[in-house]
Amino acid sequence: MRKEYIVIRIDAAPDNSPQVLVSLAEPKDVREKQPTTIPMFGGFGSMDDLMKNLNKIITSQMMSSFTTTLKLSIKEYEDSGIKVGDKIYLDIIKPDILSNEIILNAEQMQKYEEVMSILTDLGVKPNEWASKRNDIVEMINRGLSAKEIADAIAKSLK
Repeated sequence: MRKEYIVIRIDAAPDNSPQVLVSLAEPKDVREKQPTTIPMFGGFGSMDDLMKNLNKIITSQMMSSFTTTLKLSIKEYEDSGIKVGDKIYLDIIKPDILSNEIILNAEQMQKYEEVMSILTDLGVKPNEWASKRNDIVEMINRGLSAKEIADAIAKSLK
């Protein structure tokens, strides 16, 4: 499944880690939220009208505030070239256990992500290391560190 988003905000990580938080919203939410302020009293003739529509105001504020946030390394962010207002697409894929998709537990996934981050920092692009996924998982299962795995993969790609 492919989802379309608009980049609405880019922030430094609050924990001072070398990462960037990219906030995304669906295009329909961005279009609906164009006016940045909702006139609380200006559109209502009386306090009764305000009270009748208060639920709508609260709901619209809550609904338009939902965002999807990606946490990227600084290198990934710089390589992506995205900026506020850009349209991007995310592919959501549920791995099929009967296919060639690799299933990892949480600890293995964390190490896998560390390897990807190190490879990115070394200048190895995802399309270059994608063919080495099985090798990476095998090295993770053998207990090698993320640095050792990334170095071995980078060396094999040269």
